[in-house]
Order: sequence, then C-alpha cells, then structure tokens
Amino acid sequence: MFFFDVFPLATKVSIFEIQRFIEFSALKNSLNESFDNVNTVKRDWYRLNIYYLKKAGAIVDDSKSPICEISFRNKMKD
Repeated sequence: MFFFDVFPLATKVSIFEIQRFIEFSALKNSLNESFDNVNTVKRDWYRLNIYYLKKAGAIVDDSKSPICEISFRNKMKD
C-alpha cells in the first residue's frame, strides 16, 4: 500500500509542498547500492546541518570536508 491509496478512504486530505533535502532522505538500500543507503542519509544529514548553520549566519568552511557534527558536550577542563 502506498500513501496515495488512503485518499479514497479519507474525509479530508491535506498536501504540503516541502523542500525534499530538508524533510526527507530515503534509507531503503544496503551499501551494495549507491543510492538511498546509510551513507547517503549521513551525507544528507551533514548537508542539512551546514544549511541550517549558514542560514543562522555561521561561517562554515565545508570545502575540505562535508562532515558537520555538533556536540553539546562540554569538553573544556576546569
């Protein structure tokens, strides 16, 4: 069953148009496939983090590595 199969059963239907890269990254394949696998999901997550940081005004140098992880754990010693 696909999501559109429920339309005839619904009394009301709402549809939202979204930017795919913000809302969705498919994970349905093993690493044997080059798309929709765990590595492409991680890549998309890093890109989304960079997008939000830049949108908030941060200066992000992503030219050397696309990996952008944010840690809230304080690693500073007293």
